[in-house]
Formats: sequence, C-alpha cells, structure tokens
Amino acid sequence: MEELFASHLNQMQLQRMVYGLGPLVTYLQEQNIDPLPFYAAAKISPQSIRDPVAIMGLSQELIFTHAAIQAVGDPGLGLIVGPRYHLSTYGMLGLAMMSSATLYDGLYTISGLHGLCWTRLRWRLLTVGKTALLAGREVEPLSPCLHYMCERDFSALVVNCSEMLGFEMPLQEVYFSYPRPDHAQRYETAFKCPVRFGAERNALVFDEELLKASLPQANKAIYQVCISQCEDLVSRLAGENTFAEMVEYLMIDGVNNFLSLERVAEKLQLSPRSVSRKLKAEGTSFNELLKRLRSTLAKELLLSRKLTIEQVAERLGYSEPAAFCHAFKRWTGKPPSTFR
Repeated sequence: MEELFASHLNQMQLQRMVYGLGPLVTYLQEQNIDPLPFYAAAKISPQSIRDPVAIMGLSQELIFTHAAIQAVGDPGLGLIVGPRYHLSTYGMLGLAMMSSATLYDGLYTISGLHGLCWTRLRWRLLTVGKTALLAGREVEPLSPCLHYMCERDFSALVVNCSEMLGFEMPLQEVYFSYPRPDHAQRYETAFKCPVRFGAERNALVFDEELLKASLPQANKAIYQVCISQCEDLVSRLAGENTFAEMVEYLMIDGVNNFLSLERVAEKLQLSPRSVSRKLKAEGTSFNELLKRLRSTLAKELLLSRKLTIEQVAERLGYSEPAAFCHAFKRWTGKPPSTFR
C-alpha cells in the first residue's frame, strides 16, 4: 500500500468559520426546528451564521451538532446534510478544486485547506495496485458526533468529486470502521455501492485511474489565483479576517460564476443593504471588490496565454470583448493586448 498524500496536521487545530454550519441550520429550519437553543448551548451568537468573520472551536461545533442530532432524531442525519456541501458552498476553494488539472490535484488541494471545507477528519490518499482509497480518520475526539461527521464528510466528498469530474463518481466500495448501524441500508442508497462496517479504516474505494482524469473546468491561471487567496484566508483563521475579505471569498462560486450582491447577501443570510453598510464601514464597496477580483483574474488569464482576449472576456462575464477591453484599460491604464 502506497500513500500518495496526507492532510497537513497543522490544519487540524484551526478554528472553523461558523457559517460552515449553514447546511445543517438550513435543514433544521426546513424541519421547523428552532436552532436558537443550540446556539445558546454552544455559546455561539445566532448572528454568527451570517457573519463570515465569526469562528468557532471544536467543542462549540460538537455541542451545536450534537444538540441538532438529538433534536432531529434521525441517526442518518449526516447522510442528509453532507450532500448539501456542494463545491459552490466553498467559494474560492470550490473554484480552485474545479480548476485543478486532475481529480488527484483537486483532492490534494483540500489537504492543506481544511479550515475552508470544515472537515474534522484527517485525509490520506492510498493506492493498492489499481485501487485507490481516500481514507479519513479522527485526530481529535469527535464523540458524540463521530458517526455524523463521517457520514457528512464522506457523502460531501462524493458530491465534490462528482462535480469536479463532471459525472457521478463511481465507487467500488465504502468502508467505515465503526459497527454496522441500524440504518446501514441508507448508506448503500447514499453511496450507490456496497458498504462495509467494522473495517480497518473509513475510506472511499474507487478505480485508481480516476485520479488521472482531466477535469473539464481545468484552468491553471484561475487555480493559481484562487489557491493564493485560499491560503491567505487560512492563515487568518485566528479571527483577523475582515468582512471585505470574506465577501470577496464568496463572490465567485465553484463553477466560475461571479455572484451578484444579492446572491452573496443570501449566502451570508444578510440583506444586500447590510452587506453594503458593513463594506462601507471598512472603506470599500461591493463594486470595488468585484472590480479588484475581475482585474486580478484578468491579468492571470492574459499572462497564461492559453485564452484569447475574447475568451478571457467571456470567462469574466462580459458579453462583448469591447466592454472588457474598456474596463481593463480603466483598471491598468493599458489595453489587454499591450498588457499581454
């Protein structure tokens, strides 16, 4: 058995952004379950779910999650919530994964950026002959939420891999180290393959050839821009993030679309007016952030020389190349052809 990579241990102790609880909170609300008591028990401000700067420790996350599990009363809750973590949920990280060259590269990207995808498991990519195993195990005690987090993270990872590949990821088998639960049949429905419990490790098992699959949205220039911003965000997870930095992180989704002020506000569960007011307090605006983000991506794409100016304009959301050229000259003082 060969290990191709393992998650960085120094990522495991990072605090997480509270808005990562969003898919769980949304499900609670759909079930008419009030999450306010869970916030109180975990000593998390209810407003934190709408504040991309707010962070939480592991104990707070476990208290909130355990209370939610008990309130829902569904032992397979993680299998419901996990698939709601689409690549677009991760903002810049999702776009970095989507823009990776191969599935291997997309998975490797996650290994150093745990804090942006909320998993509490440490991941290892192993190969045995022509079979690949993506294994995840707890490093810190996750009781009483271990089963939930395994269900959530493994089902989310299958969705993420499928979105990167552009087709449903075929699995040969899935392993879990804990005993077979009463709702085991739901695992096979969720993963669409045999599931073995009481195994040596928790792992997704699939054909090793999939790791070499070229991703349909691969773009080296976009990947480099996104990964740089993601690394910068991770380095500030101690709570030094500004609101503007987090809004910029959310302004682009996992499929290379720039989001409107209304869409970003929706992600933050704030009104567009509140987002604008917070940005103004930091001396900027949504349009200024959008201009900066488009300018950065435009420069990277032009310098990569892989796309024509017309294609760069289209990638950045301009319906006409002339409009892009005019905007680029306004940003840099040079037309795109001269800059390139």
